[in-house]
Amino acid sequence: MTNRTTSLSEDRIVTADAARGKVIGDFRNEDLPAIPRMVAVGIHVHQGDFGPFNLWLNTLLAASLIWLAVTGVVSWWIRRPKGQFGAPPARDIPWSAPTITALCLMAVFLPIFGLSVIAAAAVGWMAKRPLRWRQV
Repeated sequence: MTNRTTSLSEDRIVTADAARGKVIGDFRNEDLPAIPRMVAVGIHVHQGDFGPFNLWLNTLLAASLIWLAVTGVVSWWIRRPKGQFGAPPARDIPWSAPTITALCLMAVFLPIFGLSVIAAAAVGWMAKRPLRWRQV
């Protein structure tokens, strides 16, 4: 399926029964619930359907992701142990209150992100604990 329209009002979803060759449903954007309508807007933004500004915004986003990937490798290379490919030494810098607040807000509003933060914190906490072997 491809999208050839630039207006959300022209979007249609047509469902058909292939065995009988009959149209089962014909839905326009205003017939859909809120979440599918938001997904449709996201698809149009992703495709750059809203003109040159939208295309420049998409290009800027792609360039920023490339920049993050390149600078991440460069910063790791600078901080890595000399002559090794290991992890850089940990820094003992306390987290600021705005950083903790932003992290908590993102964890609440983005639940999958919140679960990944909890999982990473649990793995980090378990890695710091000494191994204790149970005597039988």
